[in-house]
Amino acid sequence: MYVSFGMSLSISLLGALAGPGPSWPSPAHQAGVAWVTDLNAALAEARTGGKLVLVCFNMDGEAANERALAMYRSPQFAKAAADVLCVMCSADEHGGDPGSCSRFGGCSCSAHVASEKQARRHFFGGLRENVAPQHILLYPDGLVAWHAVYEVEPAELFRAIDGANKFKGQALAQRARSQRSQLDSLRGRAAKGVTGAYLQVQAILVQTPAELFLDALQVLDKNLGEKVLADLATYPVAQALPRVKAAQKHITKSVRDLAVKLTAQVESTMQVPTAVAAAPGVETKLLTAPLPVIGPGHELHRVTWVGGDRTLADQRSRITLMWYFLLNAPDLEAQVAEMNEFARAHADSGVSVLGLACDLRPTDAAERLAALRCEFPVGAYAAAAAVCGVERFPSWVVLDPETNIVHRSPQDGSSFEWMAARHVARQMAASPLYRARLVSGN
Repeated sequence: MYVSFGMSLSISLLGALAGPGPSWPSPAHQAGVAWVTDLNAALAEARTGGKLVLVCFNMDGEAANERALAMYRSPQFAKAAADVLCVMCSADEHGGDPGSCSRFGGCSCSAHVASEKQARRHFFGGLRENVAPQHILLYPDGLVAWHAVYEVEPAELFRAIDGANKFKGQALAQRARSQRSQLDSLRGRAAKGVTGAYLQVQAILVQTPAELFLDALQVLDKNLGEKVLADLATYPVAQALPRVKAAQKHITKSVRDLAVKLTAQVESTMQVPTAVAAAPGVETKLLTAPLPVIGPGHELHRVTWVGGDRTLADQRSRITLMWYFLLNAPDLEAQVAEMNEFARAHADSGVSVLGLACDLRPTDAAERLAALRCEFPVGAYAAAAAVCGVERFPSWVVLDPETNIVHRSPQDGSSFEWMAARHVARQMAASPLYRARLVSGN
C-alpha cells in the first residue's frame, strides 16, 4: 500500500531552506543520474569516501511523485547530485530493457523494488506502507542532514546538499545537538499522530549512533518515546539492539522497564537454531531430512567475473556457499583468509565457494578483485545484494545441488552468521541426502 501526504513536511539541520524551483525539462529527458539500489553499500561507500547519501522514495501516478521524477531527470539535479550517492527506492515495476527501468533509467526495476524494501526496513522497521515521495539526505557518517516528506522544493533540496557538504566536517557532537533541536520541534506533531512528522522522528533516531541515542530519545515525551521504542523492536537486530539497550538508562521508569523487556525480546531473535548451527567443537550431526527451500538461486549472468565466467547452471551438483562482501571493508583481508581456508578444506567434498563484491560502481573492480588472491571464483555485481535480498555485509547464502537457496544469513548483525553458513554447508556435504548428487571441485 502506498501513502502520500497532502502537505509538505521537511526538516533540516541546516536551517530553513526555501526558494522557488526552476522549470523542468520534458519527462522524456534523462539527465543520466547514476542511481544506486543498495542502501547498505551506499552507506559504506559514503563513510569511506566522505560522500553524502540521498535516499529517494518514489511511486507512480501521484502528482508530487511525478514532480519529483521531473526533477530527477533535470540537468540541475544531475549537477547538484554529481558527488552524492543517490539511492532509488520504488516498489513499482515499469518495464523497459532488462537492465534499465523505463521510468528511472540506470537501474533495473527488480533492483529499485528490492531497494525500496531494504530502505523502508532500514529507516522505518516493520512499516508496511510505502510512503512516497520522501527524500532523506544523510551525512557521510549516516546522521540525517535533511528529510522531506511529500512535496520537495528542488531549490530546497539543492541548497540542502550544498549546506550538508559544508557542514559534514563539523564534529558529530555538534551536529547531534542540532538534531536534538529538530526532534524537539517535531515531537508535538508526531505525538498527535501526524504521520510525516513521526517518520522524520524515526529516521533521525535510527540514524543516531547508539552512544548518543539516549540523549536523543529523552527529548521526546514518555508516550512518544515508548512508541518509538516499541517500533524500534521491529527493526533489524543490528539497529535495534544497541539502541533499546541504551534506553535502559532512560530517566523515566516506564521507559526503562519497556527497554528491558524489548532488549530480551530482540535478543531472543538472535539465537541460532541448533538444527542449523552447532557450537564450536561440536561434531556435525547428519541431516535427517532435506533442508527446506527458501527460493530459487539468482542468475549470475550480470556479474563481472575475474578468471572466467560462472553461471547458475555451473553450480548444479554442488553445494554453493555464496559470499557477499564489500571491497572497502576494513577487515577484508581477514575475510578472504577465512574464505580461502574454507574453500581449500572443502574442495573435494562437493562444496563450491563463490564471492560477489557488491560495491557501487568500482572503476577498478577487476584489478582489486585480482589483488585479493581468492582461491575461488570472485566477481563484481553492484545490484547483487539488492536482487538477492542481502541487507548487510559480509553475508552468506547457501544453495543446494539444484541451485535452490536453503540458507540465507539472518541479517541481524549476529556473530553467528558465518558460523551458521559454513555449518549448513558442512551438514549438507556430509549427508547421504545430498552427497550422492555432488561433484568435487570449485
